[in-house]
Amino acid sequence: MVLEETLVFHNEEDADEFISFLRENHCRAQKLIDSYFFNETLVTGPIKGVIQFYEREVLNASATGETPEKSAVLSNLPVLQSLKSIRALVRDLMSRCRPGEIIYTTEEYEKYKSKTILDVVERMKSAISANPQISPIDAIGKMGADTNPVLVTVIAMEGAGWVTTDPDGIRLVQKNDPDELPTERRVMDPDMIDQDALKEFNLTLHEYIYYRTKIRLVIDPRIHIACSAEDVDDALEDMDVDDDSAETLLDNMNNKNVAINSLLSAISEADKCSIENLIAKMKDVPLETPDSENLLTAHFSPEYITSIVNDLRKIGAIEGNDRKLRAAR
Repeated sequence: MVLEETLVFHNEEDADEFISFLRENHCRAQKLIDSYFFNETLVTGPIKGVIQFYEREVLNASATGETPEKSAVLSNLPVLQSLKSIRALVRDLMSRCRPGEIIYTTEEYEKYKSKTILDVVERMKSAISANPQISPIDAIGKMGADTNPVLVTVIAMEGAGWVTTDPDGIRLVQKNDPDELPTERRVMDPDMIDQDALKEFNLTLHEYIYYRTKIRLVIDPRIHIACSAEDVDDALEDMDVDDDSAETLLDNMNNKNVAINSLLSAISEADKCSIENLIAKMKDVPLETPDSENLLTAHFSPEYITSIVNDLRKIGAIEGNDRKLRAAR
């Protein structure tokens, strides 16, 4: 069915809430649970070894004449710079703070956290604006060295048990060698990793496989009659819905609405219309545009017209057989 739609949610509660919204508008949806998996590979070990590993990789890539645009290694130069910033900060904290001391008050740390989050969002928007094809993860990775290292440093130190969080702030638990801070970073192409370099710098590759489920709604074609794209957009606000899936649904509703209105208008003009006549009428349909100087024409294939007529007939928007179609009263 060409008017049947799908929508993917990341949690069942929001999917159920959207189903309730559809029911209020006399539209049904079938809830399905899909499974999927993905993996990532991390290089793990002491931060000194990770830095040395990246430095070796960068040196080798540079020697072959690779450019940052074509090299997965050189494109991660900001990651190397970020690691060095983290190690420098840990060295500073270890040199001037004693075990038991607060290294950042709660107020100070919250300010760093807020500033970092805002900075990441703004830089990610800027990166995506400059290159719409870049993924948010890659956008964040490429700007890692420019963001404040306090947040990621505290997270790494807390994960290693070097600091702890209490009501007063971030407290140093014990002094450690900054070079030994446990670190892990994503590897873009595990097959190209130099295993001898991993052993030399006391590093390991750790591959993670993540198994997940997602909720997919199969939505009745009536959504195109019962709801507007604006209604659906408002209903989805603050829901944990897949962004691409939601964007596709809204685009489909806007574009298919053009087809539905054009078809119903063509049927209404003739009072009763055969599907053959309808196909002929809708071969080329001129559409209004905000800019009257430009022309917009919609072309509907015979197969599309036949399918949409069947869908509209099933939901009661069109009556009659293929020889005598009419809009429902």
